[in-house]
Amino acid sequence: MKRRRQGRVFLLLLLLLSFCLARSAFPSTGIGLTEEERAWVSTHPVLRVASEADWPPFDFQENGIPRGYSIDLIKLIAAKAGFEPEFVSGAVWSELLEKFKAGDIDIMPAIFETEARKAYMSFTSGYYSQPSVMVVNRSNTVIRELSDIQGKRVALVRGYAITEYLLNSYPGIVGVPVDKMADGLAAVSTGIADVFIETLGPLSWHVENNFIPDIRFIADAGLDAVAAASLHMAVGNERAILRDILQKAIDSISREEKQQLRERWLGGVQLDEQPQTGLVLT
Repeated sequence: MKRRRQGRVFLLLLLLLSFCLARSAFPSTGIGLTEEERAWVSTHPVLRVASEADWPPFDFQENGIPRGYSIDLIKLIAAKAGFEPEFVSGAVWSELLEKFKAGDIDIMPAIFETEARKAYMSFTSGYYSQPSVMVVNRSNTVIRELSDIQGKRVALVRGYAITEYLLNSYPGIVGVPVDKMADGLAAVSTGIADVFIETLGPLSWHVENNFIPDIRFIADAGLDAVAAASLHMAVGNERAILRDILQKAIDSISREEKQQLRERWLGGVQLDEQPQTGLVLT
């Protein structure tokens, strides 16, 4: 009888130990992940994250180091979810998209949602919205609103959502392909292109930190269709579980954490701020 009781106690202790080991293998992250999601993170401890070279203040590089609002955001999300981000850098936007399609990137941390991208991407909810504005040469008095770009030379960054929208909505434009935002601004400044359209945050940051002569912003230009575009994070359609993990981490971010991100990266980005020399805001 005594041996039988000892055997039962031993079996109970063995089951308890197994339960504790299973719990420790998939530690709780505090963001409400399911056991399946915790197991997925445990088997994918490192995830490859795209890092654009030239899209401040959201996603850019300084001395080869990824920086920006979206970079700090994905680091915060990774800490909450329990994985390590490995940044894939050194490529222009169109090349990053191709790397993502080829399976060489797991997460796009700062991307606009479009119908075309929905075919191969699964998006989180938007985490930041900003207006789009037009950039023209200071001497250009012809372009005042979006409808005026028909027949004009428009600088278009390869792979950008706004490029897709403009080509579909304004077939009369003459596209001037460029690889990055800085090239689009330079094209307008030097007269190679008549207009360039981008979101306000990256434009303001770039103009504040680089002298670009003879350009001006057209702020209220009837850009309702492309205004207030929301930034999202995206993963491949086959990884819905990763999208759900990212979403739970995003939802868990506190008001204080959001405020810290805004103060660090977005404190100076306002539509009515005083522009630097070389820029005119109209």
